[in-house]
Amino acid sequence: MAFAALLLLSVGGLWAYFTDSQSVSNAFTVVKYLKISIEEPAWDTTDTDGDGIPDASQNVTPTKEVAKDPQIKNESDTAVWMIAQVKVPYVTVATATDEGARQEEAPQQLFEWVLEEGWIEPEEPQLVDDGAAMLHTYLATQPVGVHKSTPPLFTKVRLINLIEGSFSGPCSIDITGCAIQAAGFETPEAAWSAYQTQNA
Repeated sequence: MAFAALLLLSVGGLWAYFTDSQSVSNAFTVVKYLKISIEEPAWDTTDTDGDGIPDASQNVTPTKEVAKDPQIKNESDTAVWMIAQVKVPYVTVATATDEGARQEEAPQQLFEWVLEEGWIEPEEPQLVDDGAAMLHTYLATQPVGVHKSTPPLFTKVRLINLIEGSFSGPCSIDITGCAIQAAGFETPEAAWSAYQTQNA
């Protein structure tokens, strides 16, 4: 009986294992939201008569150029792709060539500008506001880093060469900035497509 008990104990002892365990905790922070702001360092906001319209853009005459250099700052904690949309009045007016020859009335934008390097216009502008405005969409060609800004979209705008009496009164150029995270998108076009899909 003693031998049997001893044998049973010895056999049971063969089923012992070496074991171990370990865990690792990796800390992350998740970006709460994206934040951007539009800056125009060259835009003169001086308004001596206090009517809410800057002196530089008041009573603008045909072909006059006004300094205007919109750029978008990334105030987020992650890199982003930037999109800028510019809405400009689209009206039927008579104009003159640079040599002074009169041209027939035709629908056209009231203001012109030259797109600066660092931006592309991937698609044709669209008529909006029941045909009263033209909307341009521009994409920054490179992601914008944390707390960095895009290049200026343009540096000035020019009123087209209107024939006297063809148009007068208040109007505006509206600029909207948009952003989407840079991670996951190789090109500005891919980022813009995703932005449109998400905000459809």
